[in-house]
Amino acid sequence: MDEIEKDDLLGVVPVKGKGHISAFKRVRLQRNLFDKYGAEGVSIYSFIDGKKSAEEIRAELNMRPEKIVEILDFMDQEGIIQLKTIFEIEAEKNMQ
Repeated sequence: MDEIEKDDLLGVVPVKGKGHISAFKRVRLQRNLFDKYGAEGVSIYSFIDGKKSAEEIRAELNMRPEKIVEILDFMDQEGIIQLKTIFEIEAEKNMQ
């Protein structure tokens, strides 16, 4: 995904690698998020479950849309998450 617009209806999906993410890698990811975005970055990461939309996460954390877009875009670029439209997520569910 090139660039996220704040008005896009997005689903946030954790990237599934081979097996489960190791505790060490999870801590390193959280540290990178904290170094760049503080507690807000780690809070967003902890809310990502593949079921909540970006807007639901934003509302639960009472965060400015621009800020969550910036943080989610960073996580997408780092390969931590995948950002998909709700329609893409629904289409994938229907194909399974």
